[in-house]
Amino acid sequence: MDESNPTPDVTELQAQCQCLRVQVQITLILLIMVSGIFTVFLRSQNKYAGVDLNSVKPMIEEYTKNQEPMMNDFVKRLVDYGKTHPDFNAIYKKYGMDQLTVNPSNAAPKK
Repeated sequence: MDESNPTPDVTELQAQCQCLRVQVQITLILLIMVSGIFTVFLRSQNKYAGVDLNSVKPMIEEYTKNQEPMMNDFVKRLVDYGKTHPDFNAIYKKYGMDQLTVNPSNAAPKK
């Protein structure tokens, strides 16, 4: 037999396997801890997003009730004015109002 390359005995192999087992267990424990911390972080972000949404809802409702109808009316008046006054046609076409059809869902000029 070749003495330069001795075969490892069973106890040495068992010790190496035990070391690997411990390393895998430590890695799994750390992974569970990191995922738990990440979950807590995401829950807190979800909570803050809900608070922010609740604070913005009154502004959205106010816009929908008051400002949106005024803006739609203004755009409708601009479209009507552009159709009746030829001097306004250059501006009317520059901002895409020639393609605009006024209805509540499509009140902004297309660009």
